[in-house]
Amino acid sequence: MPQTWLVAAIVLAMVVSKVAAGWLGGIPPMLGDFPAVVFLFFLVASSTNTLARHHRVHGGPRALHLFLAVHGIDQSRTASAGAAPS
Repeated sequence: MPQTWLVAAIVLAMVVSKVAAGWLGGIPPMLGDFPAVVFLFFLVASSTNTLARHHRVHGGPRALHLFLAVHGIDQSRTASAGAAPS
């Protein structure tokens, strides 16, 4: 899979970006959070060998994202502008 090299390059670019910005304290949290994304990438890439299976695997998150987007739009339309949280 040629994409695996791209994932390694992204991790390296993230570390170099933190070092170049002078924020060395951001490297440990970034390296602590990003492995879950890498794991998910490898899980999906290794378990979906056809385009149809890939679309089925991504159907669940796609439906969830659509639900959250519609819910957010509904909340922004029905919320009071200056209401204090209760």
